[in-house]
Amino acid sequence: MCNFDIMKRISFIILGLGILVTSCQSEYGERMKKALQLKREYQKVHIHLQNTKNPNLITQLSEIKKEIRFHATISGNEQLFLKEIWNN
Repeated sequence: MCNFDIMKRISFIILGLGILVTSCQSEYGERMKKALQLKREYQKVHIHLQNTKNPNLITQLSEIKKEIRFHATISGNEQLFLKEIWNN
């Protein structure tokens, strides 16, 4: 096998890894974007709950948290994802 063939294979491997990393970062970013929207919704519902004391809103808050956890799980790094969401 000549050096050109080896370099060609290495180039394809690097290209493949680059695409994979970009795809993962894009997926993480999409999940983060959706989770941040959910967090804003959670905050609005939480304020509404404090003002109205409507017990149905507790269920809604729980469902929002579950959906945020779902996005965290799919993100690939659940702990970091949740830390970023709730500390942001």
